Amino acid sequence: MSWRAKSSKTGQSSTAATAANERTINAAFDVRRADLLRRREVVQRDLANADQQIENWKATRQLHSNELEEVEREILALDAEGHRRPGPSIATPNAINYMEQEFEWSGQLKLKLKRIFGIDDFRLCQKGVCNANLHQRHIICVMPTGGGKSLTYQLPALLSRGCTLVVSPLISLMSDQVLHLKENNVEAVMLNGNTPKREVEETYERLMNPPANGGEGIKLLYVTPERIKRSKRFMGFLLDLARNGLLVRIVIDEAHCISSMGHDYRPDYLELRRLTDNLRHIPILALSATCPPRVQNDIIKILGLPPATAGTMAAPGRTVFFSSPLYRKNLRYKVMTKPSKENDHLDMMVNYILENHPDESGIVYCTTKLQTHKVAEGLEERSRKKIKTGIYHADIEAEKKQTLHEKWRQGSVKVVCATIAFGLGIDKGDVRFVLHHSPSKTVEGYYQESGRAGRDGKDSDCILYYRPQDASSILTMTPGTGDGREILRYAQDKSQCRQVFFANYFSASANLDPSAWSADGAGATKRCGHCDNCLRDSTSYTCGDKTLEAWQILKIAEEVYRLKGNVTIGTFAALAGGGRQAKIRVKPRRGAATEIQIDVGKIAGGKVELTVAETEILIVQLIVDGYLTAQVHQTTWTTYAYIIPSFTASQITRFARDGLGNCGVSVRCYLPSKARKTGKGKKRATSGGEDPPLPDAATTSRSGPSQLTGKRKRMDDPEEDGSVIEISSDVAYEEDEISEADPSPRSRSRGGLKPLNSGTREAGSRPQVMDVDSGPEEWMAGDSKDDEGWMFSQRSNPRHRRRTQLTSTMADLPDF
Repeated sequence: MSWRAKSSKTGQSSTAATAANERTINAAFDVRRADLLRRREVVQRDLANADQQIENWKATRQLHSNELEEVEREILALDAEGHRRPGPSIATPNAINYMEQEFEWSGQLKLKLKRIFGIDDFRLCQKGVCNANLHQRHIICVMPTGGGKSLTYQLPALLSRGCTLVVSPLISLMSDQVLHLKENNVEAVMLNGNTPKREVEETYERLMNPPANGGEGIKLLYVTPERIKRSKRFMGFLLDLARNGLLVRIVIDEAHCISSMGHDYRPDYLELRRLTDNLRHIPILALSATCPPRVQNDIIKILGLPPATAGTMAAPGRTVFFSSPLYRKNLRYKVMTKPSKENDHLDMMVNYILENHPDESGIVYCTTKLQTHKVAEGLEERSRKKIKTGIYHADIEAEKKQTLHEKWRQGSVKVVCATIAFGLGIDKGDVRFVLHHSPSKTVEGYYQESGRAGRDGKDSDCILYYRPQDASSILTMTPGTGDGREILRYAQDKSQCRQVFFANYFSASANLDPSAWSADGAGATKRCGHCDNCLRDSTSYTCGDKTLEAWQILKIAEEVYRLKGNVTIGTFAALAGGGRQAKIRVKPRRGAATEIQIDVGKIAGGKVELTVAETEILIVQLIVDGYLTAQVHQTTWTTYAYIIPSFTASQITRFARDGLGNCGVSVRCYLPSKARKTGKGKKRATSGGEDPPLPDAATTSRSGPSQLTGKRKRMDDPEEDGSVIEISSDVAYEEDEISEADPSPRSRSRGGLKPLNSGTREAGSRPQVMDVDSGPEEWMAGDSKDDEGWMFSQRSNPRHRRRTQLTSTMADLPDF
């Protein structure tokens, strides 16, 4: 055999060996890989099981936590009742009933009550709180707005040697209290950032050296929590005062501001723990009008107070808890439909004031500082100076605030137009009406603000002006909390007695028994007989099943969300009636805008057969019921609330149109009866005595092509910007936003609804187009934290937030 043949045979043998070796290596690799894959699967399964166990433990822990919270609530409720508490604690001889027992100071207390304050007898739990105060007990007192909380520390201060320190959240509150006390010849002093240094030194000197021979020195010293936090010298002065026995008690007014769970949370209140840490032997009195158990627990924890005990059977060494019924029968609550045009709204308020409360004192609450100026000027101008107004908000100079207080108390100013910076603790008894130009952001806030009326016990009016598009501003003010839905529920309701609504609301949110709402314990579910819903003509509103219309709206909302479009309440209402020709123009963050047709007929089985105004009411009702929510978006100049479906929308939309009868859900909504006309087609005017119905379907319906005329209309509401929108309907819809300044052209060109073609056109000549966009990612300057106003702007700093999903329960939206 030649060497070539041998070489070839050797090469073949080598190649075969190499191939066999590779096969062996590959087989080993495959075996190893398969083994690793199996191990990975096992580890992943074990990890998933561990995760599931963790979630199960979390769920179990949450159940136990909820159970513990429920038990603690029941204990607090039993303690507050002061009876049915088993065990030897009831029979303990040291338990004190501060409401019923007589004390050595009882005679002097009653004498000072009449001589100084002109009051014949105590109201609610005032007597018990005064007794516990003079007995040097820590106290938490929850009394309704106007219930007389201030008397519970002002009266005991007159029977004590030394000074009572009152920590109050607002300068306006302190000014009013000091004025009131000085009118009653009680020496009271207020220290704030504007107090001259010389006056501060004089106050310190007077407090450290009270008059001899029983002379009347300073009995009450009012300060803000900022002074406690920022002034080391003041804290040192308090220590010196206490060492000399001249600091007898510390009062924390509006104590719910301590808790982050409270509706007026103020971080500087957390620093009040310094008082209890350094002045442990000085008793604390915490006062509030709205203090649910979770807030009460926060107050006790943050201030380092002992556990609570009921004031009717107070165990020694514990914090004495007092509460009073919240219902005030002299307040007449009413919700009025707000006109879309601001001038019409001003006329409505002017007519109401002149017809019902001429020359009487009142408050008009506004949402923004700019709005207070516009409303005050409008009321004076349109009443021809018959209504004398004043303006109050956080940016008003302190001297002007003081002057306004004096003029309002003296009667030269009748109506104060203010933000919510005005009101906490305002002690003017003859406020005959409180009007809300727009809804408050929470029910708690509205209850507090409306409670400024009728503190003298005489009949007074509390009127809320509302239209569905107000929901946008409420949603932007309460992002992520869900709190705004309840005030919308209140505004939308046309049948439930307002007393019953408040009773049910506070029973749920504050974990109170409904009987706690009324003094006799029986009025919680009894209609008051004098609110708007109790007096309403049953034919003025209808409450029907609108599940089909709700299904249509939710289907459209899902489609718009899927297409990444943004629509506000007004544009959504128009879109729902657009039929097969409706289009939306979607503008992404990058790239050109595109028009996308929305076939309402295909998506929702046809347009919603309601008027524009009725559709807006139903949209808000779906927000209240949790089927719709809002995505809040901020630009440089304004804030938008875009309507999107919540995760619960699928409870209705998963059914076909003809299967809605089996969905197990019913959506009901109050809709006004059609407008009644007088004379030659003119609607009957109202001034607040009657809720005006919606316009006739003939003027706002979308029932036929003959009624579709393209229009471009500039919005009349000064709180809205001047945006223009073109739609194939006989009604123009305005942009939903809140803004303190008219947006610049720049802001209108970069976000929100854009002006479309300006030319007029024949009906049906082109599809209906709604111009929406995804909006730019812009920063917005944060609100200033002035001494008294910043706490009421609850929105988080926009510099640290671009877009916020607004829902109380939703973590992620569905992918439709």
